[in-house]
Amino acid sequence: MKIIPLLLALVLFTGCKQEKKSVSAIKSKTETVTKKELAITTKTTEKSAVTKQVVTPAMATISPEEFKKVVDTGNVQLIDIRTQREFMQNRIKGAVMFDFYKRTFANDMSSSKLDKSKPIYIYCHTGRRSGIALKQLSAVGFTQVYDLKGGIAQWARKGYPIEK
Repeated sequence: MKIIPLLLALVLFTGCKQEKKSVSAIKSKTETVTKKELAITTKTTEKSAVTKQVVTPAMATISPEEFKKVVDTGNVQLIDIRTQREFMQNRIKGAVMFDFYKRTFANDMSSSKLDKSKPIYIYCHTGRRSGIALKQLSAVGFTQVYDLKGGIAQWARKGYPIEK
């Protein structure tokens, strides 16, 4: 009689062989975009066919040569983040001034008529303020901000045009 429960247990354990189900592999596709464009990573899950887009802000310091190419197109959101006094002394043609030292600087830019979905090109005197401003502008929703390396001082050293 002791053998029957033992045989019954043996039959149950061997008869209930568990199937291991494999988990669908996740395919990732990453589009490489030039640094001047917004980087977008797209992930698709095979099983659910759900697409998720992750937007990575494009924040970069670019050379005066690269900066000038964009400014020369005339189709640019160009921002001088120096003081009113500095702005009145000289500026890059077409620039709009937002004073970096003003406590409400980032909020002023955010609530302005600037298009947050389009690239913004900023500069200061030497690049220090505009380097800091990159993070502040990202925090208020700007996704593509480019800083002039060396500021307007480097721009002038290159012999590029300045408006007075």
